[in-house]
Amino acid sequence: MKKTYHGSCHCGAVRFSANLDLAPEGKRSEAPRPGVWWTTTFRCNCSSCLKTRFWKVFVTPEDFSLLSGEGVLAEYRFGERMIRHVFCRHCGVHPFGSADFEIMGGPFHAVNIACLDDATDEELANAPIVYEDGRHDAWDRPPPGDGLFVRSRTAPLASAAVATWIRGRKLRAVSPSFLLPPAAYVE
Repeated sequence: MKKTYHGSCHCGAVRFSANLDLAPEGKRSEAPRPGVWWTTTFRCNCSSCLKTRFWKVFVTPEDFSLLSGEGVLAEYRFGERMIRHVFCRHCGVHPFGSADFEIMGGPFHAVNIACLDDATDEELANAPIVYEDGRHDAWDRPPPGDGLFVRSRTAPLASAAVATWIRGRKLRAVSPSFLLPPAAYVE
């Protein structure tokens, strides 16, 4: 069920609100756009997400409001420089990022779930999670069993074909077979 959450950086200089859905499968709202991105939360093992512990949920611009702190946000882009990663200049926390990918239906924000101030422990524990192998640019599957992640629980996903963004800005349609049974990993 979609709910309005409030979030902030550690020092509180950056504050935002986001209408998002952390509910487990069977209790979730209808996705705002087609694609798996709008049906779950994501953890990635790319160098940036891993080092900043970024646990993300995607929201449309209509479901996101920056309430304060625009002037203290610094921007960081790397790799293909397509994603705007932001962090607070005072405390260094990464509360959200943004980009505009046609494959995801246009502009979006990636909210760092760890920055949500009013999400309960129960909501966080029950939120569906999909793990992405960003380290190997394999966004359509979980990381290999390399010791960083261990198999733990399943993540519910839509059973439709998934379009995946691949290094070099190439798109490829991927069968959802990697989702059946859904594979997920936790640290």
